[in-house]
Amino acid sequence: AMAAGDTYAALLNIGFYVTVSFWAGTKLSVCKEQYARAHKSMEKHGHLTLLAHIIQQEKNAVLLMGTNNVTNERSSAMEIQAAQNLQKANPHVAYTFYLQKMYISFMLREYEETKALAEKYFDFNLTSWTLMYVHTAHSFHGGLASFWVYRQSGDPKWASR
Repeated sequence: AMAAGDTYAALLNIGFYVTVSFWAGTKLSVCKEQYARAHKSMEKHGHLTLLAHIIQQEKNAVLLMGTNNVTNERSSAMEIQAAQNLQKANPHVAYTFYLQKMYISFMLREYEETKALAEKYFDFNLTSWTLMYVHTAHSFHGGLASFWVYRQSGDPKWASR
């Protein structure tokens, strides 16, 4: 798509590719390299919406690799602020942000944080036919987190999510 001049489609494909690679279980070191290339492309072409997703996903991969320093060296203060602003302005960015944070909290067995982020995530209740395959991963991981919260709390609202 990039060779044909369709920058938006090319960046979207890059974003989907790195996201699916992470969820499919690609080695985290490979994901980290893919995120670095994707980050560079998003930054070069000024696609802040996808960059907001990439920044959080890259932080998650680095954290799962056992690195305490999850601050992305490539992310300038301006990019981080832009990502935070997008989370406020674009519900899909915020939705994905909460999912990513909830997933990491779940994986690291941080119950209170998982529960708080799951509340925010489920408050969105977004669906989109154009993002249907992305929402399958969201539903799966959201379901895992909500089942864990249900098992810990016994609150039936979590079983129905």
